Amino acid sequence: MNLIINLIVWGILLLITIALWLYRRYLENREDHYIHLHGDEHDAKVLQSQAVIGKRVETIAKTKNILLIIVIIYGVAIAAFQVYRAWNNTGT
Repeated sequence: MNLIINLIVWGILLLITIALWLYRRYLENREDHYIHLHGDEHDAKVLQSQAVIGKRVETIAKTKNILLIIVIIYGVAIAAFQVYRAWNNTGT
């Protein structure tokens, strides 16, 4: 188990998680928090676009949370393996 390769993979996963967080923030800023409906054709387009953005935000949020859990577990596993390896090497 090569430490450098694992740290590179962990770093890439971390960067993907950060990119998803930034993309989610970007999508949230594009949402219209003050929709005034008047019952015309334009309202249907606004509601449809907001529904699409909302669904995309939810999907990105779920993916980001799962990836964050994976990053944390992977980082702890790397650290635990290195501690175990250092402990075994000092005893020889």
